[in-house]
Amino acid sequence: MKKLTVLMPVYNGRLDWVEGAVSSILNQSFRDFNFLIINDGSNQEMTEFLMSLPSRDGRIKILNNDGNKGLVYSLNRGLEESGTEWVARMDADDWAFPHRLEVQMDYLENSKSVSVLGTKAVYLEDGKPVLKKNLPLTMENIAASLPFYCCICHPTVILNRKAVLSVGGYPNVKNAEDYALWLELLRTKKYNFINLDSICLRYRRGLERKEYRQIQVSSSYRVRDLFFNQLGLDVHSICRGNLWELHNIIVSKILLLHPDANRSILMINADKFILDLLRSKNCSIPSTILEYQKWKFYYLWHKFNSTFDDLR
Repeated sequence: MKKLTVLMPVYNGRLDWVEGAVSSILNQSFRDFNFLIINDGSNQEMTEFLMSLPSRDGRIKILNNDGNKGLVYSLNRGLEESGTEWVARMDADDWAFPHRLEVQMDYLENSKSVSVLGTKAVYLEDGKPVLKKNLPLTMENIAASLPFYCCICHPTVILNRKAVLSVGGYPNVKNAEDYALWLELLRTKKYNFINLDSICLRYRRGLERKEYRQIQVSSSYRVRDLFFNQLGLDVHSICRGNLWELHNIIVSKILLLHPDANRSILMINADKFILDLLRSKNCSIPSTILEYQKWKFYYLWHKFNSTFDDLR
């Protein structure tokens, strides 16, 4: 019985990109998996292409949604239908390096405590490869970072299916469903995250997606605020008071949730969070140059006093 399903929703897009994504999965060095593709109401041309795929490789199964139901619906349907212990995410316009699944499954075979396993990725900006900045690798560093920004690259992950279903699957949060899921798993204190120090995916981004990325950022901020609210912290209300108080409460709340979180990284991220607040319109404290420079100094000081290994 197979342990892994590769899950890839598809809604229209460029045929050559989808073909590239499919081929990159079929050409993996690790071959013992099911490949579940969810056709989310694509046009006739794409649907005909997808329906031709099972005859090409017996590992492929196509499920057709009754119309365009959206990414969250498709992902949750795929989780329910997969039936395997592990589910690997794949986007229809990305490209997986041939070693991706082998590297990840080897790690999972030797580490039974991990529920979300991501990797590094090369971003394709208008066809040009750009290496994404370093991601936190260990659970201690991810726990100190994830409350502030999404440090797990969604299309690189392999997920423990039961863990995700235990929190209700992907939350119905458009454009930030992955970040909302990571924070829900983090909040339970039951599940561990790891990022492998290996580049396993080419992640497509381009000029035509800049507007979408801005929407993603706005959605991520709302998800982050909701996470802090669930911890009993109204960030924008406290921001009307003292920023030191806000900073200290954020740090203490996260350490209460995950006592092993890397404190050096936590301080850096909390400093950066305050800087972002001062730049935004959501903070009622006057954003004077002196106030901003003070917090920028704290941020740089904590970063300077952290070792390179601390930041990984």
